[in-house]
Amino acid sequence: MIGVVDAEQTENGKTNRNDRLVVVPIKDKRAPRVLRDLPQEFVSDMERFFSTYHRAERNEFKIVGIGGIGKTLKLIESTLLPKAR
Repeated sequence: MIGVVDAEQTENGKTNRNDRLVVVPIKDKRAPRVLRDLPQEFVSDMERFFSTYHRAERNEFKIVGIGGIGKTLKLIESTLLPKAR
């Protein structure tokens, strides 16, 4: 994992978070190791791909942010660990 793309998906008028983790193959020595190593157009290409996909289903998709490994780990932790009561 090298980062997360924060996204919102709107379906039937209801908007929810639908973040995407950015992962690369660990055995590929040429693979990016941090987000800034990705091509400059990565985020816009990703948004175009998912927007087109969701539009075909009559939904919307919008990128609202991007974060590195620290943010990615916090997202995973908050998703997987039970909430404190």
